Amino acid sequence: MIGASPLRKEDQRLLRGGGRFVDDLTRDGVLHLGVVRSAESSARLIKVVTAGARALPGVVLAWSAADLGEIAPTMPTAYGGTQKGRAWAQPVLARDIVRHVGEPVAVVVAESAYQLADALDAVTVEYERLPSLPTAEAALASSARVHEGWPDNTAVVARGAVGDPARLGGVVERPDADAAARGHLRVVEVGADRRGHGRRGDPARRADAGAV
Repeated sequence: MIGASPLRKEDQRLLRGGGRFVDDLTRDGVLHLGVVRSAESSARLIKVVTAGARALPGVVLAWSAADLGEIAPTMPTAYGGTQKGRAWAQPVLARDIVRHVGEPVAVVVAESAYQLADALDAVTVEYERLPSLPTAEAALASSARVHEGWPDNTAVVARGAVGDPARLGGVVERPDADAAARGHLRVVEVGADRRGHGRRGDPARRADAGAV
């Protein structure tokens, strides 16, 4: 395979509409589930009204956290919510506060995808905006808290170095063959006068999977 240019085998069926996706699968009695997601990055939930959605034809259920009462569970979080950082919980459906755009606030189940789309539009959410924290600097400087009870907005503190930061001048460099040959690796710098950048992490799927 290395150096070769094998011909693709799947293009013809995809270009001719012969691909098979989750929406193409049909079963007797299948239901469709959709999620109403927050339009605000930081807000108090004043009201989530699902009654209008429930009244529509083909809608099996429409729930908010209030409809679930005390049975509304929390999801396992990164590090279990406690390991390596401060304890916190991620609800399946936001109850009082939303902390990011796209956080689930209601769930709807309907008999068809078209009925589901109408029902999702029929759910109304009333927000009271709270201060947003768009950057790490803003979060560290703000008196607003992402999670109630935290003394600040620092979730996890991680420190580590390989080599001598003073000797390397605090310069960020990747490990390389020459450094390894000299018996040491360069330092990954985190300093007061410099900024480090990592890839953004979030719970949204990039390559969607589905199930029936």
